Amino acid sequence: MPLRNQRYFYYLRQRQNMCSRMIRKHLSERGTAGVVMANGAMTTGSAGEKNVREHMIKDGMLDYILQMPDKLFLTTGIPACIFIQSKNRDGRDGEHRERKNEILFIDARKLGTMASRRLRVFEDANVARIADTYHTWRNLGGSYSDTEGFCKAATIGEVAANNYVLSPGRYVGSEAEEDDGVPFEEKMKLLTTELAAQFEESALLEKRIRENLEGIGFGL
Repeated sequence: MPLRNQRYFYYLRQRQNMCSRMIRKHLSERGTAGVVMANGAMTTGSAGEKNVREHMIKDGMLDYILQMPDKLFLTTGIPACIFIQSKNRDGRDGEHRERKNEILFIDARKLGTMASRRLRVFEDANVARIADTYHTWRNLGGSYSDTEGFCKAATIGEVAANNYVLSPGRYVGSEAEEDDGVPFEEKMKLLTTELAAQFEESALLEKRIRENLEGIGFGL
């Protein structure tokens, strides 16, 4: 890497780490803090951003990543995420278990309801589901288990294998769809029958439109 690029990367890394380190410095030994970030912070592939994420993970800064839906903020409709930092990841405080080799990922993009065309809100049940998932994962004696499409406790090795991308969707997978019990062949037969009827209706409408246009002297 050219010296000028190395200096730029060093400056970028130091500037972005400054905020995280300042927050971490002011936490108590059992403290936890959340930082709202743009979604790009989880996935940007540039050398500087990717190395910042790698450093934060290897330094044990990140406890869990929460990806939120869009339209949660009045001033912008773009989605965002929250990076949760914690100083109690070593499990020595007698309340939380050791999780230095794990990061919890929660995908909350499907939660919330639209209060208006431009604003989505989390109901109390949504907030409770997110909070309870985090607490049962980190607390001693918690009954946490991964939920397909919603949450996953990934090892640091898994995150490294994914090139330190922190998007929860990469880890939690897709929520299983309920099977309605109708065989695929039967579904396709019904759909193609409906489609054929719609084609026929469309042809009739086109014929009538052409006849009407021709009747007023504007034939196609």
